[in-house]
Amino acid sequence: MDNSSEVVTKIAGLYAERLMSDVLLVVGKQELPAHRLILCASSEVFQVMLMSQNWTESAEKKIVLKESPACANVFEVFLKYLYTGKIQVDYANVIPILQLADKYNVKDLLRVGLDFMSRNVALAARKNQVVSWYQFTTNCGYTDLAKACLNYIKWNFTVVSASIDWPHLELDSLLSILQSSDLVTQGEMTVFRAVESWLAARRKEMEEGGEENTEIHMERFTIQAVEHVRFPMMSPSQLADLLLSPLTTDYMLFMMGRMQSAMAYHRNTPEAVKNILKYKHGDRLLTPRLYTEDKFCCSLTVDYFPQLPVYHSRSLLFSSQESTADFSGESQVDWMVDLYPKGVWFQRCLKI
Repeated sequence: MDNSSEVVTKIAGLYAERLMSDVLLVVGKQELPAHRLILCASSEVFQVMLMSQNWTESAEKKIVLKESPACANVFEVFLKYLYTGKIQVDYANVIPILQLADKYNVKDLLRVGLDFMSRNVALAARKNQVVSWYQFTTNCGYTDLAKACLNYIKWNFTVVSASIDWPHLELDSLLSILQSSDLVTQGEMTVFRAVESWLAARRKEMEEGGEENTEIHMERFTIQAVEHVRFPMMSPSQLADLLLSPLTTDYMLFMMGRMQSAMAYHRNTPEAVKNILKYKHGDRLLTPRLYTEDKFCCSLTVDYFPQLPVYHSRSLLFSSQESTADFSGESQVDWMVDLYPKGVWFQRCLKI
């Protein structure tokens, strides 16, 4: 016989009716009655805190827990989970819930939260949360989930970089993204505008926080971020538009050096490529990302896919610019790509 559900219901009743509680948890402005037995059974951290004589909390009836505002808002939900094993997780509360689960070492809740996040990366992006999820999972060492969020950001860069969540990136994470050649974005100007908006958010943050060395920090941020922008992949007209950017006004010497090197590349000036390769990450500056603008991109649509016979192919004939530099003019290379959406059939061959 299995009557475990009834036992769980009885334990949940202790929480719901606040019966026989022997400890009071103070979180922010909330006072939450609880039971030492349940807390210790659910969390190794609470077990040490409430049972070890080396902790003053072990002898106290009222324990003040210092939590961030976000964690304090969901602490009652977290506490209820310890009694019932049930919790409502959504894109807005999953991070503070995971922070509490990690802090108090509630491993089963950690698994629940991480599983929810791994299945809902696209949802997080639609709710302007994917950057926050990426930053959180990176900082906490959840590498698989962080990689999934990073891939979504890279492969949907134009949309994500325009979201309200974009400024939440930390500098190291921003640089990791900017170093990538597999960014799927409209063009390199989109990457520059994303860097520009991130830097503007950092300046506003420091000015509102009363930072005294704002200009010193901004110069460091700007140089570290902009050195990953691939100016040679911009057209001459786009480079000219950068003269109107506030970054060009504020950091004229640095910006003009990068822009002049890119213009020399487009004019096929002697030593142009060699000079670009002298820059840090110079080889990447001459590598196109996965741009979706017409010069770099072509699409193939497979109609009536369900009715497509197995092993049948669809072909795409397209042309690409012979060089990313402007001096090559309209010279193009023709390509033929055969796509086998439902598998490739190799004829039987003899082994010699």
